[in-house]
Amino acid sequence: MNLDEIIINIDFEDRTGLGYEIFEVCEKNGIDKISMEVIPDQGMFIKMRAVEENKSTFLQDLRGIKGVNEISFRNHMPYESREHKLNTILNAISEGVVAVSENGEIKHINKLACKILECASDEALPPSFNLLGRLPIGSSFKSVLPDFLLLKIQICFINYLFETMQN
Repeated sequence: MNLDEIIINIDFEDRTGLGYEIFEVCEKNGIDKISMEVIPDQGMFIKMRAVEENKSTFLQDLRGIKGVNEISFRNHMPYESREHKLNTILNAISEGVVAVSENGEIKHINKLACKILECASDEALPPSFNLLGRLPIGSSFKSVLPDFLLLKIQICFINYLFETMQN
């Protein structure tokens, strides 16, 4: 059984129970939902895995739901496009950038920061990053910010932006 990953954009008229009906159609057709995003005036975006044989029935069932106006396919989820733009900007900056949440968890590290810290970006992401032996595994950056700043790396405290992108 070959599962294809697809992204659809559903243009709809908002009404009570519409989202529930869309998810019922997904379940009925064996659709594995990966993520969903709703943007006012742009529609509902669903990233999913589907068996090729189920796609046409699934799309037909969706079109039969009251309030669904149009269904189109996309290459990326909106949050993926935003994340790509942000990563492009962060990697173009001429300083090392480490973005951490309010809890001190690393959410992003750009290429220059990885070079300065002599680590790969996947090594610097939780749960295993140990900042040059200064942090015990599982500790937060809050206890070493002054020392960390001496490494001439720009620290960006963010919470909403990366939390939104991760979800």
